[in-house]
Amino acid sequence: MMLADKDVQDFNKIEWVVSIDQAGLRYREVKKCYLFGAEQTISIMEVDPSVCRIEFVQEEHKQTPRKIGKDNNAIAAINGSFYKVHSRKAIVSGVLKINDTIQPSLNYDYFLDAVVVEDKNVSIVSCKTQDELIDNYKNVMTNAPLLVSNGEQLLQNDVLPYARTLVATRLTDKGNQVLFIVVEGFSKKRGMTFDQCGKLALLLGCNNCLNLDGGGSSAMWVKNKGVINKPSDRWALMFSWLRKVANCIIIKY
Repeated sequence: MMLADKDVQDFNKIEWVVSIDQAGLRYREVKKCYLFGAEQTISIMEVDPSVCRIEFVQEEHKQTPRKIGKDNNAIAAINGSFYKVHSRKAIVSGVLKINDTIQPSLNYDYFLDAVVVEDKNVSIVSCKTQDELIDNYKNVMTNAPLLVSNGEQLLQNDVLPYARTLVATRLTDKGNQVLFIVVEGFSKKRGMTFDQCGKLALLLGCNNCLNLDGGGSSAMWVKNKGVINKPSDRWALMFSWLRKVANCIIIKY
């Protein structure tokens, strides 16, 4: 899919603010920009997996990304997979395998796209069955939908903007890089559609992009900065709070 000239022009006008730029890690954000015909707030953590460790973490009970990040001495924690909502226990919707151990699941078998962590490599893969994912990888987290595959955007038919969390990969002259992207949204009036998320990934030069759990779960916690986005769960339409989630993807040295 070709990117519209207007989207490219608007993207190139974004004035990113970089507040972390260190070995294997860069964090940048824009609190207010105009993209895809609407005001957007976007946060991006760019990670070199050959320098930083990327891990999946799930406890017995749901926790906030802030607590998971702090408890694991992480640099950052990003909300992970879809999960059983009405339960204190952490139960994922699809497959989550950590260090060869399968985590409690609802066993929804239609989750066939996943982020995989192997040593110092992170990839986004698609399989025909979940057994393929379970048999072939020690650390795998399924999510949906897949938005970009091998540089090609996959069409999505959603029409409502939403708060989103994305994981994407791109090739650089230094090797593979992983991007964690959070787009703020609220009440289906702000944020991005899946189609727009795919376009954002392409604008960022990514060759693969997978949607993670979004909406009120969408959150990124960064050490010494706190939660960098405003979660879309609101009280009295004013005050946002951080939702407890089943698991997180964390970044460490």
